[in-house]
Amino acid sequence: MCGRFTLTVRKGEIEASFPGIGVPDTAGGRYNIAPMQLSPVVRLGEDDKKEIILARWGLIPHWARDASIGGRLINARCETLEQRPAFRDAFRRRRCLVLADGFYEWQKVPGSRAKRPVYFRLKGGGLFAFAGLWDVWRGEEGEKIITFTIVTCPANRIVGEIHDRMPVILEAGGVWEQWLRERDSSNLRALLRPVEDGKLEGWLVDPVVNDPRVDDRRCIRQVEGVSFFLGGWRMV
Repeated sequence: MCGRFTLTVRKGEIEASFPGIGVPDTAGGRYNIAPMQLSPVVRLGEDDKKEIILARWGLIPHWARDASIGGRLINARCETLEQRPAFRDAFRRRRCLVLADGFYEWQKVPGSRAKRPVYFRLKGGGLFAFAGLWDVWRGEEGEKIITFTIVTCPANRIVGEIHDRMPVILEAGGVWEQWLRERDSSNLRALLRPVEDGKLEGWLVDPVVNDPRVDDRRCIRQVEGVSFFLGGWRMV
């Protein structure tokens, strides 16, 4: 599962990764992106060219009667994309790149109901993208809402210490173009796998991230010099 993520890079870094494509002024500088909030995604526009738009996290299928369904569709399991009506058509025709540079998971504390937030990113940081799906919903009053969901897969070993699922991370390069344009479903499915263990790093962070109203550097601040590694935690 992926319930919070970050896009701490600034607009200029996004522009460098997508030259010639307009980037919304509010893109980047986010430390605590939560469901139902707006975040930049890359999709193919009507002219089949890439564009970056702000979309709301939580997919509302175009056929939905009620927009509230979006709160339950923030993630889409890769194993059932072609079976679930909410995702099937979007997987075929409306895939997107959800721009990010990190994500959070929560570790259960043994003997307690409490959970500790853990932040994961590519080693050394940097922009990547989650595999995403998007859709457009129009309400009875004529309102138009563009929404997205993040595709998840079984966790790799490092994230698996915390949770059994993780978002599908697409690293920069040709795979971005393939996710947007590929028409062969078997080739698309091959992309839906966990990122290699050795490419991720993670650490315990301040519980302030639990509050979606807090969106600053405190959210990714390392707690007590503890770093995550395969098999547990260690002091650094």
